[in-house]
Parts: sequence; C-alpha cells; structure tokens
Amino acid sequence: MLRDLFKGLISLVKGQPDEQAPPEERRHLVRLKCCIPVELFHSGEGFSATVVDMGMKGMQVRTRTKFEPGAEVSVMHGSESPEFKLRTVRCKVVWCRARRFSQDVVLGVSYHDSNENLDASWIRYLLNCLGLDETTIRQRRQHIRVDASIMTDIYHEEGNRLASGQLVNMSLGGCLVQIPQHVEPSTPVSLEIGPFSSLPVLKVKGKSLDSREDERLGGYLCSVEFNELEAFEVKRVGDYVIRLLQESSAHFQGS
Repeated sequence: MLRDLFKGLISLVKGQPDEQAPPEERRHLVRLKCCIPVELFHSGEGFSATVVDMGMKGMQVRTRTKFEPGAEVSVMHGSESPEFKLRTVRCKVVWCRARRFSQDVVLGVSYHDSNENLDASWIRYLLNCLGLDETTIRQRRQHIRVDASIMTDIYHEEGNRLASGQLVNMSLGGCLVQIPQHVEPSTPVSLEIGPFSSLPVLKVKGKSLDSREDERLGGYLCSVEFNELEAFEVKRVGDYVIRLLQESSAHFQGS
C-alpha cells in the first residue's frame, strides 16, 4: 500500500553544493530522511532492515548484520502498488559503519541495477513523487492530486497579486495551481501556499511554465517551476510535499 511507503517519510535536506555544478547535479545533493522498513537479501538469506536516508544514487540502510564493502544485496519493500512494478532493487555495499551505543550497523549502498529496473522500482517512484527525479512539473501534473483545498496566491515579481487559486499538485521542483485566469509562460512569480494541516504558509519563488484551460474544473491550470532552492527552502517545501503525499495516499488507487 502506498500509505505504508509514504508514512515513513521524514524530511528533505540539501547538502553543500558545488557552485560550479549544473542544477541537475546540485539536485542530487538533496536527500530524503526516512524510516522505511525493508528486507535485505544476500546469498539467499533475508535480513530485516530500515532505510534511513535516500538519494538519487544510493541510500543508507540500518540493520543488525555487517556486510563487507563490495557485497551485493537486494533491497525489497513490502508494499505492492500499480504505480510501480518492482519491489526489489539490486544494490552494492559501499561502506558499513557501527552505530554508537547500539548493536545496529548502517550500510551505505549504491544502486547496482539496470536503468530499466530502477525506472520500474518503488525507489524511483518515491524519488519522482518527491521531485528528486524529474525535469519539469509539466511531466507530473497528474501525479500527486491533492484532495484538500489549499489556497494559493500568485504574485508578480514586484509584489502585485496576479491570481488566487487552489493547489493541484506539488513536488520539490514546482507545483500546479488552478486559477481563474491565464498566465503568460516565463513570467517570474512568487507564491504563497497554505497554511495546510499544521504547516505554516509557504512562500517560494519561481516562473510560470505554461497555462492551459482546465476543462474539468474551469479556469486555468498554471504550471510553476521553482527557482533553485536554498537549504532552508528545501526543508520547507519538502515538509509540504511529504505531508501532501501522506494525507493524499489514502485516495490513490491501490493505496
């Protein structure tokens, strides 16, 4: 069930970027802090484990069993969903560290599977939902449909209100907003989203990508791509994305 996958999400954090790195590489610095129960398999034997950190290239797994660097393991999540085909991904152990005052160890593993398998896996699905694995919000406009009514105000760069509407979906890379009027592509905008649940109003800047008529609800659907986020903004946007996933997962087919 998707809710079992999403309930283990904690927060998104951003590492220190290399200022010379392109934006797509800097996005790889964003990590998901989590607590997701999984099973590790090695040489036909299974071990209980917990994923505590995930990124585009690998993850950290807490378990009771030590593994040598270079060991190949398979990581399986128990949830089944029509949203992804594969529950198991092959990985390679990069490092193994003992935890202080605990019998547990933490494994740093890199993904060691084919691109085809990764694309069909629960890992890639989760990273895509969060926005760590996407190009533009336009490609995901049907991905996270928000059932709660979350007010969103869009402002011109100079501060004048452009429109008020409802948040439709959201990821770390941008959002989709249902508004009553058209917004020209490439318009610099500021957004005020929420408040939502226990989260305060979220303020974030970006630019409009497109604006098209919403045949189902009326008005227009405006896609907004966020500007590159600072570390504190990654945390705030991530809090919204995670809460939306957790609260909307009960409405997913097969959730």
